[in-house]
Amino acid sequence: MNVTLRTLSGGTVAFSSWLLPDQSTVVSKLTQEQYDVWDKQGDAPGKPTKDAQFLVAMGGILALAGGDGWPQPGDVWERTLGGRKRLMVALSDEPGWGYIRHDVGDPLNGFSHVTGFHVRSNNRCIPITTYNINNLPTLDITPGGVWSINNNQITIPAELIKTEYIALDFQTPNHRSVSYGSSTSSYDNFTYPNGFTYAGPSISGSDTHLVISAALEYSSNPSAVTHNGDTCTQRILAGTSGALRVIMYDRSAPNTSGNVAVTIADGTAYVSTASYATGVDGGNPRVDFDSATGTSTSPSVTSDSTTDGLAFTALAISDAPTLTKDASVTTIVTIDNGNGTIGGGGGDVALFSGYETPGGITNTVTHTLSSSVAWRIGQITLRAAATGRTTRNTRSAPLGMEVGMNWRSGNI
Repeated sequence: MNVTLRTLSGGTVAFSSWLLPDQSTVVSKLTQEQYDVWDKQGDAPGKPTKDAQFLVAMGGILALAGGDGWPQPGDVWERTLGGRKRLMVALSDEPGWGYIRHDVGDPLNGFSHVTGFHVRSNNRCIPITTYNINNLPTLDITPGGVWSINNNQITIPAELIKTEYIALDFQTPNHRSVSYGSSTSSYDNFTYPNGFTYAGPSISGSDTHLVISAALEYSSNPSAVTHNGDTCTQRILAGTSGALRVIMYDRSAPNTSGNVAVTIADGTAYVSTASYATGVDGGNPRVDFDSATGTSTSPSVTSDSTTDGLAFTALAISDAPTLTKDASVTTIVTIDNGNGTIGGGGGDVALFSGYETPGGITNTVTHTLSSSVAWRIGQITLRAAATGRTTRNTRSAPLGMEVGMNWRSGNI
């Protein structure tokens, strides 16, 4: 098909995404006003059925001139990101997005049973950096085709334009004094919102502490980060405005579950994770928080520590190299905003989020990248409650690190 060159209207649009009991998803397209007036608590606007589960909503998405502002397959338009023009090519009339949920059972003998899911809506729109605006390529979306992009033709396998539901079930190492509670994550898939809201982790237990991390590209500093409507405190901001950066915010003793909302002045590529810990000293929760930036193959950060605490760490990189994580760190997520895997070369930005049990008065985390790129890394170390914590296991899963994933995919 011939592509259709569209222009931007100067306005913005929004959407919310939902998981149904049969594990299918629904995307509700919203006006920017609907997103803005929502208090970011509870269900977002656009709930399709009473039993639908809210996942993620995004606003501030650049609208196209004419119609409802949303593209149709074959529409193309120019957008400048990071000082460089790109040709955005719509492969679907839906936006791209992703959401991950981890629900963690109480630890036993240093391990916890994690269940949850990963839903990702991929290849709804793709950016092209090399093109001729006066001689646009044709677009071919064909089942069984071979992915190919050049100046004359864009070929996309139709089966790759889809939403996938991936069931998660695995064991993860966990500490006995300060414990990893659970987490949720979200990311754009070349949607570039200026605000995003996602359902946060289910918080339970005593002496809790919430840490929100995000890898951002092209954006300014967030103007607000909230959990269940309450303001969170910025601890880490590493990187340059408009370029790659990592942020970490926290909130002590959140007493309920709720949505995580981030507001930014301009459109961003992002991956974000909200994680909480239990058994944290509520009166003096943080031992230290530190960050570092650089360009190399060895992202590293050192912070003050304690032998009885837990450290959350977050690494932001451009999605080019493969990552070998520090062996002492347990992965929460390793994800990019493109194809969902660091090193796949499909995204703008990637986030590695993890936790570890420090072993001394200082703690150094060092990862390894397959090539030298710009990186930003942050770490927040939490102190154990003085009285300690007795944990129990609520599940009968075997110990170990066996991982099982059940895949359910389809064109949605």
